[in-house]
Amino acid sequence: MNKIIPKKILKNLIKSILICLIAITVTCGFNTYVSAKTDIKVKRLKLTKTKKKMTLIKGTKKKIKVLILPKKATNKKLSFKSSNRKVVTVSKKGVIKAKNKGKAKITIKTKDGSNIKCIIRITVKNKVKDTTKTNNLDTENNNDKTENDSKKTEEKDDTEDSGKTKPEEPEKVLSPDSYIILHRGYSDIAPENSLAAFNLAVNSNCKGVECDVQETKDGKLVISHDNSLSRMFGIFVDISESNWDDIKALTMTGGNNVKDYPNEKIPTIEEYLNIIKASDKTAFIELKDTITEDGLKLLAKTVNSYGMNDRVFYISFYTNELIKIREFHEELS
Repeated sequence: MNKIIPKKILKNLIKSILICLIAITVTCGFNTYVSAKTDIKVKRLKLTKTKKKMTLIKGTKKKIKVLILPKKATNKKLSFKSSNRKVVTVSKKGVIKAKNKGKAKITIKTKDGSNIKCIIRITVKNKVKDTTKTNNLDTENNNDKTENDSKKTEEKDDTEDSGKTKPEEPEKVLSPDSYIILHRGYSDIAPENSLAAFNLAVNSNCKGVECDVQETKDGKLVISHDNSLSRMFGIFVDISESNWDDIKALTMTGGNNVKDYPNEKIPTIEEYLNIIKASDKTAFIELKDTITEDGLKLLAKTVNSYGMNDRVFYISFYTNELIKIREFHEELS
C-alpha cells in the first residue's frame, strides 16, 4: 500500500532541495568569478642553460630548460614540437634527441591561450672520428688526407711564410694614451681566450684584459666564449654538459695563428687571474647565462681570494647574473 507524504513534510523537503540548488549555483558562480580574477597568463618564456641555436651530435640527447614568467602564471603547461622528426624528436617533457644529420626547429608554446612561443634552432652533425680521444692537429682525418692534399697544404704554407707579414708586437700597435680593453686577450695575434692571448695582452700597453667564463657540468670555471667546443676545439660538445676531466686535455684547433700556438688548452679562471695579478692590468670577466648560482658563488669566492677586487669588473648581457655576483661579493666582504 502506497503511503501519502504529509503536505508539511513535502513542503520542507522541497524547500531543502531549493536551498541546496541555490547554494550550488552561488558556489559555482563564485568559483567562476574567482577563477576569472586570479587567472594569470604567461607573458614570457626564457631559456635557461639552453641556447637558441644548438649543435648536437647524432644519437645524443638534450633537456630543454625553460623559465616561465611570471612565476605566478596559472597554467604553466607547454607543448614541444619538432619541424623535422627525421632530424630531431622532442618529448612532452622537452627532451631533444638528435636522430640524423640535418637542421630542424623546436617550437615551444604555452597552453594557457596566451600563444607565447619560443624557437630553438638545432643542427645535428655526425660524430667526429676519434676527435674526443686525440683532439690535436694530427688527427686520423688529417692522416687520411691524400698525398695531393698534403702537397697543396705545403705549397700554401710556403706561400704564407714568404708573403704574409706577421702581426706587429702589441707594444708597437697600441698607444700609451689609449684606454684599450683587449677582447678575449690579444686575440688578433693568438687564439682567443687562450693563455697565449692573455700573456700577450698583459705585455702590451692595454689597460684591461677581457675573458668569458663558462661552467662545466661538475662545477669547474673555465674560460671560453662559446659553450660549445666546436669552433675552437673541433668537437661538438657543450662545456655545460661535460666534466672537467673530459675536456681539460683538449687542444685548440681554431683561432688566429693557431699553428703558431699548437699546445693551447682551455684555461681555468685561476690561470687567467694568475696572469692578471702578476701584471698591472684590470680584469674584465663576462658572465655567461650557462653559469649556475653555485658557479657565481664560486667565482666570487675565487676572485676575492686573489685580493684584487679593485682590479676586477664583471660584465654581462644578463642583469640577474650581475646582481647575484655583486650580492655574493658583498657577503664575502
